[in-house]
Amino acid sequence: MSATHVLLVEDNPGDARLVQEMVKDITNGAFRMSHAPALSDALDAVRSTPPPDIILLDLTLPDSNGLDTFHRLQANAYDIPIIILSGLDDHQLALAAVQGGAQDYLPKGEVNPPLLSRSISYAMERKHTEENLLLARQIFETAGEAILVTEPDGSIVDVNPAFAAITGYAREEAVGRTPAMLKSGRHGPEFYANLWNALLTEGRWQGEIWDRRKNGEIYPKWTTINAVTDARGKLTHFVAIFSDITLTKRTEERLHQLAHYDALTSLPNRPLFFDRLRQALAQARRVNWLVGVLFLDLDGFKNVNDRLGHQLGDQLLVRVAERLSGCLRDADTLARLGGDEFTVILSDLSNPEIAGVVAQKIIDDLAAPFRIDGHEIVIGTSIGIAIYPYAGNSVEALTKAADIAMYRAKDLGKGNFQFYRDDIQSQASAVLRTEQELRQALTRNELRLYYQPQIDSASGGIVGAEALLRWEHPRRGLVLPSEFLATAEESRLIVPIGEFVFRRACEQLRDWQSTTGRRLRLSINLSAVQLDEGLLPQLARIIRDTGIDPEQIHLEVSERYIMERPTSTPSLLQRLRELGLRIAVDDFGNGRSNIAYLRRLPVDRLKIDLSLISRIATDEDDLALAQAIITLGHSLHMKVAAVGVESPQEFELLRSSGCDEQQGYHLGRPMPDMEFGRLLAAGDIRM
Repeated sequence: MSATHVLLVEDNPGDARLVQEMVKDITNGAFRMSHAPALSDALDAVRSTPPPDIILLDLTLPDSNGLDTFHRLQANAYDIPIIILSGLDDHQLALAAVQGGAQDYLPKGEVNPPLLSRSISYAMERKHTEENLLLARQIFETAGEAILVTEPDGSIVDVNPAFAAITGYAREEAVGRTPAMLKSGRHGPEFYANLWNALLTEGRWQGEIWDRRKNGEIYPKWTTINAVTDARGKLTHFVAIFSDITLTKRTEERLHQLAHYDALTSLPNRPLFFDRLRQALAQARRVNWLVGVLFLDLDGFKNVNDRLGHQLGDQLLVRVAERLSGCLRDADTLARLGGDEFTVILSDLSNPEIAGVVAQKIIDDLAAPFRIDGHEIVIGTSIGIAIYPYAGNSVEALTKAADIAMYRAKDLGKGNFQFYRDDIQSQASAVLRTEQELRQALTRNELRLYYQPQIDSASGGIVGAEALLRWEHPRRGLVLPSEFLATAEESRLIVPIGEFVFRRACEQLRDWQSTTGRRLRLSINLSAVQLDEGLLPQLARIIRDTGIDPEQIHLEVSERYIMERPTSTPSLLQRLRELGLRIAVDDFGNGRSNIAYLRRLPVDRLKIDLSLISRIATDEDDLALAQAIITLGHSLHMKVAAVGVESPQEFELLRSSGCDEQQGYHLGRPMPDMEFGRLLAAGDIRM
């Protein structure tokens, strides 16, 4: 930063030297002095670039005299503070000068270093204050977000141009009124009571508000309101800053629709079906209800497609969905999983026989011919039924049981329904046996980590790996997590297993770096059961023991877990970030995330859900959803990765859509540590 420039306008050489020495002494040489012996020289100086910061002015000059000297210089000096050093000790003249805008009037006979120092200090403070006020006003006027300033009683004292652009109210229409003029009616008294309580107790409120523009249009905005206090802590103003998030909300709605509903029939799709089934089971556990799950497969649908074409087949599926809806209550859920497969959730059954009655009604209704474009089409359906808790007590168990029962119905001649029946004691015994063997696996060192390459889309090179757990069972061979993870979580064995995974992965990463000299990133999945207060000291200890840079570790947390715990999640993730670790949202794309909430989380990467990636090459809606997620992630300054990439076509679609990283069998299968180490040593792979 350059030194403060002081211009001395003085025609008397002796006085000029005296003042220059005085300024030099009181500022220890921190100010740069220049000298103008006449008003014309001073005018040239203030018109130069940059102009002086302060002017010390003698009123009596060869080419000007008295207040005329001050006024002529002031007219050209704009906002430069002017301190008058006059040989005239004239109180009337001093008063006129100060009233005219002079910073100070000092008779030369009274000037001493302390007096001059104080006057210069006041001048600099004034200049800095004016500059800061000007900058604040420029920011206020040019900000892209609306700014609203009110008195403590809520009356508006100022708004910026962005406020007028967003709300439609000009400044003169808003000043003097209150923000109540913007109310849409969507929020009740409790909402505003909570808002004011936060402002008065915490001094700040932030959140989403739906307001009304001048033209009557209702729109969403993201708002931050801060209380402003003076030096004594007294409330003086409220300042609200908000932005119109209409486009963001539309994107959310589109993502929600694409992620939750089937594009053809508008029925809930697979992710939404599973989500509603989880909710139905949770409620059933509380009130001791039965839940029925029906899997339907249309009999003869393939022949319709082959004979009449896919377009008519799509029309038939829409008509089937309409008939199925007519067989069910509003409380039931009808979903399309894909193709000609439909599912039904009957959420509050008093006995299993009701599910059979509903299934028979569906079979009878679908047996009636469909008339479409002059064609009479006859199809039927085979239905499998699983009842909670008899066929299982989890989403996975019930859907698998209903699917098995549906194939049994087909084997028995189609056009009928079958219940799933199994030995409950046998199932319980199998779970207990798995738990016991898992405990032994920890002590017998039977758990292994495999590593799947993560590829940079642009360069095709390996940038990291995902650590994947495997169980080397002494009798069953290599067992995948899908066969034991649920048992590990229910028994909380996942906590010591998770500690083993994190330690072994960090040790392996350290060894690879030592042998190959390459700095890699390693992704490690976290179960919801692990995410409690005991996790942080555990991870901190392992990071310290292994000496690994925590920024190389990306912890992957599922989108469903994050959204199911909106209160505790941000704090826990932030504390993990404070350890130096990076956070990735796994299985993203099921549409659960609220974007406004997501952007406040300390997240570095989004990993697009596997089920979505598997369909991008054949389904334009899924490709559009994947592209929307990529755009969303980049707008939130996050990297976006895709998993489950199985073909060159999928790789290229994702690369051209801007997806940063990819992994999947097309790019590399999960492999043991030694094999992955050899891959790194060989110079990795290039697509």
